[in-house]
Amino acid sequence: MTPHDQPIDLDQIRQKKSQLEQRLEDGYLRIGEAELQGTDISNWEQFWFSLLGEYESVCDELLAAA
Repeated sequence: MTPHDQPIDLDQIRQKKSQLEQRLEDGYLRIGEAELQGTDISNWEQFWFSLLGEYESVCDELLAAA
């Protein structure tokens, strides 16, 4: 049995989506604050965009399961 054969746990996917939303919001605020203080935020932005990609994948997974 491959991972694709296992039933999809929508609650688990929704929970992951919610966690990612919180991390994205928190990161967005922290990046904004750091930028105002003159901190180099390029690495933070890169990581934030990787989280955004992960969030988009989870959203796509939810759409496919609907």
